[in-house]
Amino acid sequence: MIMENDFSFKNTTLRVLILEDSLMDLELMTEQLLNAGYQIEVTHAEEETGFREALTKKEFDIILSDYNLPGFNAFGALEISFEICPEVPFICVSGSIGEETAIELLKKGAVDYVLKDRPGRLPFAVQRALAGVKEKAFRIKADRELKESENRFRQVAETAQEWIWEIDTNGLYTYASPVIESLLGYTPDEVVGKKYFYDLYPPEEKEELKRDVFEILSKKGILKNFVNAHLHKNGQLVYISTSGSPVFDDAGNLTGYRGADEDITERKIAEELFKLNEKKFHNLFYYHSAVKLIIDTETRNIVEANKAASAYY
Repeated sequence: MIMENDFSFKNTTLRVLILEDSLMDLELMTEQLLNAGYQIEVTHAEEETGFREALTKKEFDIILSDYNLPGFNAFGALEISFEICPEVPFICVSGSIGEETAIELLKKGAVDYVLKDRPGRLPFAVQRALAGVKEKAFRIKADRELKESENRFRQVAETAQEWIWEIDTNGLYTYASPVIESLLGYTPDEVVGKKYFYDLYPPEEKEELKRDVFEILSKKGILKNFVNAHLHKNGQLVYISTSGSPVFDDAGNLTGYRGADEDITERKIAEELFKLNEKKFHNLFYYHSAVKLIIDTETRNIVEANKAASAYY
């Protein structure tokens, strides 16, 4: 919270444009800012032409404007300031402004208003306006960096060979890279916001796999080479190796998971064929009626013998 005696900008030279037709009020505003500890560089304008000319020639940190001016008022000044320098905070300083007019000025974009019979409030209004500018600049910078980071992620995700995905804490897809179409037959639009990760599991394995994954997610753990089966849109079985990490917000709260899936169907089929051949060899070797031995050619030791060899020897 900003207190009225907290002026963190007081050691900074402020470029102030004051639109005021009364020299006495100009001196009063200048005095209030100087007494508060501000170092100021003041540019003075009394009417519309001078105000517009000042804005086009110089840059300012804040604009202070009277409400009633010769053939001109604060609404016109606010409109011009938005046209030329919309990022500069505008404060109306007036002795004749009513509450309804003040509210209307705030709706139009003024950051504050100060009554001339309460000039001591001016430094605080300036402080708050400058703090708002600083906060806005920080927010814009953070948003820009976030967008740049997201763009980099999208560029990497959309050129990667693996399927890149994101899910929320409930398991609903919030992002799917285009690789999903060649992997599972779905377009990203058919998955994002419409399917949960477990919707793609085979029905007979769905509950077990879902339970295993949510157990890891509940501990905010890391998925690493988690082998699981998915159903292609055409009904074929696709084996996938899943790796993923938790995603947190600025407050440290879990917002979901982000990861990558690799198609290991061919490797999985090769492993199953190997196991099948192993089993066939085992049966053929151990239960054959002839004596069969496996001998290490280097040591000449017998390393395997079937039942017939055991009975014979």
